[in-house]
Amino acid sequence: MKKLILSTTRPMQFLGMWIHGTFLTIQLPLDRLRRLICLTVDLLRAEVVQGDHLSRVVGLWTWQFMLSRPALSIFQYAYRFIRIYEGSHSVLWASVRIELESALCILPLLRVSLCDEWYPQLVATDASSSGAGVVATSLSHKLFGCLWPLTSSRHSLAAHMQAVQTLVKGETESDTESNEVVNNQCEKLMLSLSQPSWRWYCDPEQNPNNTASENASRFVGTISSSLPHFHTWISSRWRFEQHINALELQAVQLAIRRVLSSPSGLQHRIMIMTDSSVVAYTLIKGRSSAVNLIRGMKKYSALMLCSGARLEVIWVPTHLNPADKPSRLISHE
Repeated sequence: MKKLILSTTRPMQFLGMWIHGTFLTIQLPLDRLRRLICLTVDLLRAEVVQGDHLSRVVGLWTWQFMLSRPALSIFQYAYRFIRIYEGSHSVLWASVRIELESALCILPLLRVSLCDEWYPQLVATDASSSGAGVVATSLSHKLFGCLWPLTSSRHSLAAHMQAVQTLVKGETESDTESNEVVNNQCEKLMLSLSQPSWRWYCDPEQNPNNTASENASRFVGTISSSLPHFHTWISSRWRFEQHINALELQAVQLAIRRVLSSPSGLQHRIMIMTDSSVVAYTLIKGRSSAVNLIRGMKKYSALMLCSGARLEVIWVPTHLNPADKPSRLISHE
């Protein structure tokens, strides 16, 4: 009861964050900011640094970066320094200094607004070895109600991927049985799509039979019915050959640049679909240790931090990805 705080619009501290009920923002308390800055500056001024000491400071930074997960991509060489000099001392690497200085520079950007609006377009991206494709459609209430619950966490992403893959696999196996069985399944699937609101979708009391398979069926049916309404934004050829995961991430960057080219994209939550599970998990996590994704994640983080936008990622099967065709229209000559 000592920690009980009654409902109030006045600022209050919760889990190390400062929550403003009036301005609807979450940011770092001034005392924690001052302490974090002092610890980081002491590290930069020290002649030699112990790996354990750097680990504690990076841990404090990591917690603060949870306000804006793209900022997690700043640290790369700091983790390597910690692993090598755990329990010993060494001169701080120049690369680690740059990362700590970059963290200090973005401190004013580490805040979250709880009243940010949604970008009015649903964006889908895809990449092939030859080119990139970006398409978009209007984010209707039906689409929003179906997709919004899938953007909450990595756990919801994993459950969604497994359910959709199971559904698609089951439909593929049923194709070999008979057309009559397939038609019956499709009729049952369409009957289950009653355009529910997101509250009905999420609330188990209102929908006690709501399972992962039913959610996957609703997702597949909704996306399938929306495919004709997507219009192409980008269909371009790659200049250089890269790993397919790097190309998928670059396609997402192209979509973000297209959204942020208009003032209506700033300080908005952007809903985006991709058929790359690697890129989906990387974007939700905020960083990656894969060499072919590190540079792309840094560029992505710069776009997100400077615009104040937030990305909500949804995985979609390749055969349902509306951006798949635009990415393959470009062929090598």
